[in-house]
Amino acid sequence: MKNLIDWIRKCNKWIAKSECKGVLVFFVIVTFILNSCTTDTVYYGVKKLPNAEWHSGNILEFKISVKNTLESNIYMILKNTKKYPYQNLFISYTILDEHGEVVAKALESFDLYDLKTGKSLGDGFLSNQKTHEFVILPKYSFVKPGVYTIRLEQFMRSDVLHGIKTVGLLVEKSNVLK
Repeated sequence: MKNLIDWIRKCNKWIAKSECKGVLVFFVIVTFILNSCTTDTVYYGVKKLPNAEWHSGNILEFKISVKNTLESNIYMILKNTKKYPYQNLFISYTILDEHGEVVAKALESFDLYDLKTGKSLGDGFLSNQKTHEFVILPKYSFVKPGVYTIRLEQFMRSDVLHGIKTVGLLVEKSNVLK
């Protein structure tokens, strides 16, 4: 940490002595703006569940416009409360192409709580709700550009899952897997 502080001080001295302060400041601002505008996010959508209940027949659909077939990571983002009664969650996902043809389908299980301690595995400052980010498909390549539908369905043994506030879908270029 001390090395970083020393480096910042040296940079500040150099900038103060520099005759081209304006050009340097302009370059830093433009670089910052360009970096903040670039994103790896292809799609992000969230469905709010009324009364924080996910009914078994409530299939959540997300429409995604895919412009290229580069590898993408597909995540399900789930926000739950303490009212969620189980340790895990079974989800069935289906990916359909523009013609309604199934291009991928699977049943997955995701842990929301630690099996031994019962502690939530999600993130969040509020003690009564946590956010979980689960990888559904890592490095998935869409067959061709077009509009795809991704369906998520809860596949638990209960007809109603209490404590599920929102379910979201995130599709990112697969530069880095979270």
